[in-house]
Amino acid sequence: MKLFWLDFESTGLDPHKDKPLEIAVSVADFYDPFNATPVYQAVMPLAPWLPSDLRPVVQEMHTKSGLLVDCASWQAKQVDQVEDELLRIVPVCPRDVMPVMGGSSIRFDYAFMKVHMPRLAARFEFRENDVRTYDVSELKRFCQSWGMPKLEKKVEAHRAASDILESIDHGKQCLEWLRTTGAGAMR
Repeated sequence: MKLFWLDFESTGLDPHKDKPLEIAVSVADFYDPFNATPVYQAVMPLAPWLPSDLRPVVQEMHTKSGLLVDCASWQAKQVDQVEDELLRIVPVCPRDVMPVMGGSSIRFDYAFMKVHMPRLAARFEFRENDVRTYDVSELKRFCQSWGMPKLEKKVEAHRAASDILESIDHGKQCLEWLRTTGAGAMR
């Protein structure tokens, strides 16, 4: 079974009003989740929106990260092209070995995928709107509820590939805490 770490960057938080700007995907074996290999990254054009159409916080964030410049480049791909390319990477599998979607707050990414790349979203669905996830945000909350110190974001990169790497790193830190300090501290 494969674990697909993925992350979207977007123009906002509402997949019905906002659009995806970037996606990155790394793949790992489900039973070795933190040994992931980058397999795909793409930016999508902001057009027909203009940077001035974005909320100030989003405009500032994506300007600072360089994403808006990348979205204006000739390398930006249309959403349907990105979905077609990802459909060649994420296999159609029987239920017992279906791919799992991994990341931090991965339901956000799934919501964007469901609206903007529905054929790809279907590859992760056990049943309609029922997706198998490996959510590092939930893992961190679980460990924190048992006494692990809060893990800080090292960099507010707001770039898809960097966010995946940080999710994987935070997952590793949680596992290490559980193996050492956490397991003994559990009530």
